Amino acid sequence: MMLGIAWYRAEQWQRFLSLATDRDALHDTFAEWEAAATEKMGELRALGIVAQPVLVDVDELARWCRDHNLAFDSAARSQFVAEKLQEANKGHQ
Repeated sequence: MMLGIAWYRAEQWQRFLSLATDRDALHDTFAEWEAAATEKMGELRALGIVAQPVLVDVDELARWCRDHNLAFDSAARSQFVAEKLQEANKGHQ
């Protein structure tokens, strides 16, 4: 099983937080988020799940949410990452 993990850039973190409709559920700093995401990837790999980081451009994600009439929340972010991972894997087949 392969799972895509959204991976953000430090320079876009504040923009990401400003757009997120679920801001209260998110880490305040990029460093906190990065440590938690890295730990989560290790946990998933320990369970035998291939966790692949998917670099997310926050502006692209915001456009995608707008185009799909979705809130900028965890469900939409997960869907976006799943589509990006699927697209990337199509190119490698």
